[in-house]
Amino acid sequence: MHDTYAEIRTHVLDRVGMSTTDTTDDFYSTVQRAIDRVYNDLCNYRPWLWTRAYPPGVFRTTDDITTGTVNVTLDSTSITFSAAPAASVANREIVITGRAEVYRISTHVAGAAAAVLDSAYNFASNATASYTVFQRDYQLASDLNHIEALVVSDGKIPIPQREEGWLRAHRPDPPSAQWPPEFFARIDQTRIRLSGYPDRTRRVEYPYTVTQQTDISDGSTTILVPRQWRYVLVDGAIYEVLVARNDDRADGAGILYAAGRELMVEADVRNRRALGQYGHREVGDYA
Repeated sequence: MHDTYAEIRTHVLDRVGMSTTDTTDDFYSTVQRAIDRVYNDLCNYRPWLWTRAYPPGVFRTTDDITTGTVNVTLDSTSITFSAAPAASVANREIVITGRAEVYRISTHVAGAAAAVLDSAYNFASNATASYTVFQRDYQLASDLNHIEALVVSDGKIPIPQREEGWLRAHRPDPPSAQWPPEFFARIDQTRIRLSGYPDRTRRVEYPYTVTQQTDISDGSTTILVPRQWRYVLVDGAIYEVLVARNDDRADGAGILYAAGRELMVEADVRNRRALGQYGHREVGDYA
């Protein structure tokens, strides 16, 4: 059985021809590192169904602000709203009506009229400029690995994903108010950008798989790999140990590990297809 880290370690030792009584601390450390490394690599190898977060992630969009006017000055980062925003608008973006540049508001305190832009204003000064403050970038879960879909809760409308470069090229600044957005793009590990900014508050769900950076050797971590596939974890750890020892058996162990992992992939694809859980994506996107 491979229910615990200790059982997995014992099996690895048996397969490489060692036992728990004739190993050195250094060898134990090699085995421990191998198991932890293969476990994390295996969990993050693809968006497995068994790494899906439950419940799915949720965020709420932020409506835009156009109340009053804003005082902007050429070559200055300081701006002043005629109607102070009640909530902080720091890290949101602002566009002045009739201008093509988008600025990010780097500093603002809730209820204050004054704010600071991330770069100097590049156009003629205007004490009563019309404007729009909006938010199109949203923070998602800190353990996010793979976004399976982005779905507007109201109406269950899926939002297709594009690459950030595609979004920048085909939906240039300044963006427009748009709901639901045409597309979204991932801009870093845990943030996304919508193709247009929401003009209202809406609930958005996103089924996702979690990233794993956990050492199961601590003995307290729940092993996510399903029991029927834990032999693949053992095979992978054996391969890593044999490579570390320059053992001639390493090549054969590597072939065995790769074959087991591919069987896992095939089973995951079948399960997703059977459960209809690909959303707007094609099966090939998960291969």
